[in-house]
Amino acid sequence: MAENPKASVVVELYDFAITERSDDRIGKVLTSRSLNEEDLIGIAIQRRTELSASALRSVIEILKDIAKEEISTGASVAFGLGYFSVGVNGVFYGDDPKWIPGQHTLNVRVVPTATLRNAVTSAEVNLRRMAPSGAVVSQVIDVTPVK
Repeated sequence: MAENPKASVVVELYDFAITERSDDRIGKVLTSRSLNEEDLIGIAIQRRTELSASALRSVIEILKDIAKEEISTGASVAFGLGYFSVGVNGVFYGDDPKWIPGQHTLNVRVVPTATLRNAVTSAEVNLRRMAPSGAVVSQVIDVTPVK
């Protein structure tokens, strides 16, 4: 496969108006583009993979279906760039707790792999100065009467 170019991201700065300092800024990564599976398959084909687009598409679908089945039965799955597991939202009360839909829900937890974390942290950062921003809250005044 072809050599990957050095990763880089653009970070735009925005006023951070809720602090005491007027020169505080926060940074947000500017999304360079949004890719879906078809885009990734196209890139893999351009890099001269031995697999066809239809083979790649089939493999992705098969692996996604298997991972979804396993995760939905409580398995923890390392898949692609993340570790997937099921979590629980809600608090259970008393000595005879019950599952109450609406009060208790299941969620999916995703933690990036070390490979992804390392790729992101090693990316070059191109810092843009102040980005244009719309209306922001620049001051908060407490109007609660003092007793």
